[in-house]
Amino acid sequence: MPDDFDPPRRFAFEFPLGVALFAAALVVVALVIFADAESRDAQAARAAQVRALAADRALLELQLALREPAPARGDAAARALDEARRMLAGDARALTVLDRLAPMTTRPGTSEADTLAALRELRSMLAASAASAAETSRREDERAHGISLAAGLLVSAVTLGTVAFIFAERRQRRRLAQKLEREANHDPLTMLPNRRFFLEWLGYALAQARREGQEIALLYIDLDGFKAVNDRFGHRRGDALLVAIAERLRATKREGDLLARIGGDEFALAAPNARDGKELAALGERLLASLGGSGQSRLTDVPVGASIGIAFFPDDANDVPGLIAAADSAMYAAKRAGKNRVAFHATSAESG
Repeated sequence: MPDDFDPPRRFAFEFPLGVALFAAALVVVALVIFADAESRDAQAARAAQVRALAADRALLELQLALREPAPARGDAAARALDEARRMLAGDARALTVLDRLAPMTTRPGTSEADTLAALRELRSMLAASAASAAETSRREDERAHGISLAAGLLVSAVTLGTVAFIFAERRQRRRLAQKLEREANHDPLTMLPNRRFFLEWLGYALAQARREGQEIALLYIDLDGFKAVNDRFGHRRGDALLVAIAERLRATKREGDLLARIGGDEFALAAPNARDGKELAALGERLLASLGGSGQSRLTDVPVGASIGIAFFPDDANDVPGLIAAADSAMYAAKRAGKNRVAFHATSAESG
C-alpha cells in the first residue's frame, strides 16, 4: 500500500436534499388533490350541460306536442313538462319560467304566440346555461390537465432527486469511511502512515518474508536538533518543519519502501527484499543528504539532521518487536558516534 495519499477534501455545503424532496412530495400531493377537485368541477359542469340539453330537448318535444290536435297533445305535453321539470331541478330561474309556461299548454284561450314566446325564453335560457356549462367544463378540464401535468413533472423530478439523493448519501458514506480509515491509519500532520499501521504492515511483511525466505531491512530515523527548533520558534514552526522533512524523505525513498511517522520526531522506513548492506547504507546516506546536505536547501536556521539505525530480518531479529529494538539500538549507536550518520545493528552490538 503506498504511504502517501491526498488529504481528504472538505465536504462542500450540501443543501438538505431530503427536506427538499419531502416538501416536493407534499406539493405533489396538494397538486393531485387540487387536480381532483378541478376534475370534479369539470364533471359537474358537464353534467349541468347535459341536463340543460336534455331539458331543451324536452321543451322541443313540448313545442311539437302543442302543434298536435287538442285530444292528443295533453299527454305528450304533460310528459314533456315533467321531463323538463326533472332536468331543470335546482335551476330556480328556469323553473319559474317553466311554471309560468305549464298552464299555457292546458288553459283554453291561451294564445299560441304567448306560449311560443315563453318557450323561446326558456330555451334561450337553457342554451345560455348549456354554453356556460360547456365553457366552465373546458376551463376546468384545462386547469386539471395543467395541474396533472405539473404534478407528473414534479413526480419525475422527485424520483430523479430521490435517486440522486441515494447516490449522494452512498458517496458521502464512502468518503466518510475512507476519511475515517485514513485518520485511523495515517498521521494527520505529515499524511504518512502512523505507528499503528506501520507495525501492522510490518507484521504481515515479516510473515511473507519468512515464508519466501526473503530479508527485510528496517531503518529507524530519529531527528537531530529538532527540539531546538521547537524551543526557539514554537510548535507551529516545528510542525511545518516535520511536514517538510516528511516530504523530503518521501521523495528520497525507493519505490516499494514504506515510510511512516512513528513518533514526534521519529520516522521508520521498511525496505523489503533487502540483501545488500551497501545499498541500504547508500539509501541511509541519501536520506541524510535530503535533510540539508550538499545540493539541498536548508530547512531551517537551526541545523537539523538525523541519526539512522538499520537492522535486518531475520539476521538481527525474527519478529516485529525484536526488529524495532535492534534498529533503535543501532540508531542510538549512531547518536553516540556523533549524530547525523548511519549505523547498523551488527556494528552497534560489536561496539557495545
